[in-house]
Amino acid sequence: MRKMPFPGASFDVVVSNVAIHNVYDREGREATMSEIARVLKPGGRVVIHDIRYVGAYAAALEKRGLTDVIRVGSKVARIVLVLITFGSLRPDIVTARAPAA
Repeated sequence: MRKMPFPGASFDVVVSNVAIHNVYDREGREATMSEIARVLKPGGRVVIHDIRYVGAYAAALEKRGLTDVIRVGSKVARIVLVLITFGSLRPDIVTARAPAA
């Protein structure tokens, strides 16, 4: 996911479900956000559901020019999981749109 074998502007939608947190270094996760932004078609959407780093994903997507960056998710589920996992799991969802052409 840090270097996708697809040309730029290939996809209308990119979805990731509990995967990107497995890229352990921050630089690798940043590269993943760059690749997501690169392969999205103008006006394309991204949805990322993950258990860590979702705020960083949102910031990285905004930094790469994506718009309508929104974090959604259950605040109750997030609080419960943070408490019972001592902060290890912080589930959330971020959505964003590539700028239209």
